[in-house]
Amino acid sequence: MNVDFMKDFYNKYYEDPVYEATKADKESMCEKHKHTEMVNELAVILGGFESMAWKKYEECMIQFYKAEEKMIFDIYLMGAMDKEKMLQ
Repeated sequence: MNVDFMKDFYNKYYEDPVYEATKADKESMCEKHKHTEMVNELAVILGGFESMAWKKYEECMIQFYKAEEKMIFDIYLMGAMDKEKMLQ
């Protein structure tokens, strides 16, 4: 498998792969809604969106999303490799 080609394809066609894969799934949308509610509750506990604690939380989440983005791409590559195996 040409990993560079697959990476270029992925980057060209998937701007937000998690949203694109789950946008029609009611369960996923419900979970996202619950998450949003919890984030808003956490902001209040931490002293609001401008507090130092909130800013540290945002830094942590940015790092988490970077790791998640890499993991999602790796799973995408696994699917492509599995397809190649099945076609052999």
